[in-house]
Amino acid sequence: MYEEKSEYGKQECSETAASLYWEEIIKPKIKEQKIVVINSDNVKRFFGEDYDETRRVCSRAAFLLFEQAVKEVPYELVLFTAGGAGSGKSEFVVNELLRENVHAIVYDSTFCAYEGAK
Repeated sequence: MYEEKSEYGKQECSETAASLYWEEIIKPKIKEQKIVVINSDNVKRFFGEDYDETRRVCSRAAFLLFEQAVKEVPYELVLFTAGGAGSGKSEFVVNELLRENVHAIVYDSTFCAYEGAK
């Protein structure tokens, strides 16, 4: 999916990745009224690519997915989780929401880059 590209090329890859992930993963969750969790690691795993090579593309795709979800997903609850890798964000927050069957959009990120955090 990814080769060394200009910023425009990376943006184009991110948009394509976001579109595919939306159709295959997020739309079915909305239809089933399940929690929508968006994070770059999930996007990366979906495509099975090496994280070091696709990190920026997957991070940008996750942000694009979040923007689309806020506009199109009919859930009132939107949560942000931010913290270091392995800090338990997903394990604690997401698993608790799943147990409680909460309808929410969760943007799970480390917010390590200024662009994504703003």
